[in-house]
Amino acid sequence: MLVLSEACRFGNEIVTLGAGTKDIVRGSWPPNLTHHTYTKREQWEPFVRQHATTCYHPGGTCKMGKSDDPLAVVDERLRVRGVANLRVADVSVMPKLNQGHTRMPAYGIGERAAGLIMEDAEALNVKVKGVVGSLNATKADDDLIKRVANVTTKEVHV
Repeated sequence: MLVLSEACRFGNEIVTLGAGTKDIVRGSWPPNLTHHTYTKREQWEPFVRQHATTCYHPGGTCKMGKSDDPLAVVDERLRVRGVANLRVADVSVMPKLNQGHTRMPAYGIGERAAGLIMEDAEALNVKVKGVVGSLNATKADDDLIKRVANVTTKEVHV
């Protein structure tokens, strides 16, 4: 909150007081908006709390960590602490977001999660019968199913 509020204050200062911009923006704000008059970080905080968005690529909201980390939501095998049979396999486990699109890291995390699930099934001597995939199955999905099918003995549907 501190960083976002200060960033808004500083950006607003540049726009409203800057030699190249102050005359351009003067009088351009709709009369019902007053946030452009804020000069202190503390004034910006309520505005940021109400208006900040994720830009539709949220991440880093589900901390991964060791068992002695009280803030960790998932362990290093993506298992949610305190909840049986639940894993988090998306960019929420990333400690920092990349500068590009989050799609490829999400694919990588999903692929790693699939591998972890297969390893755990193998350790339990469980045979995985099938994999639920997207409607647009690909060759990669077929390869994954073949790799999963190598696990033997008991059956479980994933």
